Amino acid sequence: MDIQSLSRSELEEYAEQLEREKDVLLEAVDLAEEHIRSSAGTHSEILDKIQEVQRETGAEPTHYDTTGVKEVMNELEDMVDEHTE
Repeated sequence: MDIQSLSRSELEEYAEQLEREKDVLLEAVDLAEEHIRSSAGTHSEILDKIQEVQRETGAEPTHYDTTGVKEVMNELEDMVDEHTE
């Protein structure tokens, strides 16, 4: 769209459209941030359960490295840390 060729009324209409789009995007950001905050507790619970199983089974840490669990634990720790700051 070449906004230089728009009339004043078209520019005003376009500005209103952009304002509506901005409002929708800001609402989406708010929803996403709320979801992230609410899921931090879930991530923490999952991490706690994995660590509990690790303690109860006495599994060697290397076992978790070979099965990929350690990578998931690291990701969960990062998510929890990121969203609790």
